Amino acid sequence: MATEYSILKFKNMTELSHGVVDFALTNADAFIKHGSTHVYTPMSLISSTCEYSLDLSKVLLLTSNRWTRLVRLYLTHEQLNLFVTRIKRVLRMGRKLHAVSLRFSDLQPEDTDDLIQHPWGSCLTSLVYCLKLNNLILQSRTTRIGYTSFIDIALAHVILRDIIIPITGTSLESTSFHWQIASPQISDIYSMSYIYTQPKWYNVIIRKKLTGTEPKIWRELRRNFKFAISGKAKFGYSKRLSKSLDKVNKSVPLSSLNLECL
Repeated sequence: MATEYSILKFKNMTELSHGVVDFALTNADAFIKHGSTHVYTPMSLISSTCEYSLDLSKVLLLTSNRWTRLVRLYLTHEQLNLFVTRIKRVLRMGRKLHAVSLRFSDLQPEDTDDLIQHPWGSCLTSLVYCLKLNNLILQSRTTRIGYTSFIDIALAHVILRDIIIPITGTSLESTSFHWQIASPQISDIYSMSYIYTQPKWYNVIIRKKLTGTEPKIWRELRRNFKFAISGKAKFGYSKRLSKSLDKVNKSVPLSSLNLECL
């Protein structure tokens, strides 16, 4: 098990979103495994800019409904209005050394189909914007690398694009991004859609014959994927994935994602 705090640096949000999956898949043996989930030590992910390219359908086989669900789970109009007020106050008072925070909703444990959702609290905790440094900091309790990680980054990007930039006049290119994750994890079930859409990983993990020397998660992903496409899955994510593979979802580019669904 890795004992150090991992610090990974990238050029932009796009490279960060894919780079952290590469890191997780090639270092999975350093994760502690709990069922289908592999939990890692804290990570600090840094990108020089907030430029981001994403299509939820092409990368994760998701529709815009997944974005709407995330936004409504973690944000309210009151939270966003308070965030805007704080930014404007700092600018008006000329105190750019200050940092302003947006605290996400504190989700309570919820029983769903014999599973407890959010038993240890919200996955996303807060977003902090440092005006002087022009730095956006996302703080998370956890994230599913290769699945919700892409949408979490998208949320930070959209808040910067649609709220912070119009007020401050900054830009995606000049704003750096820092994501602190206390307990990152990767699932050998929920990351299957990403593996399927990425030729690099699909060819290595699904198509190529494994030798047995690969990280254990590769073998688990291969087994779970073959089970999902066999048609034997009766419920859960494997069942939803098998349905997604048979249809072409409407493109869901990052440019179409906004906060108007609140």
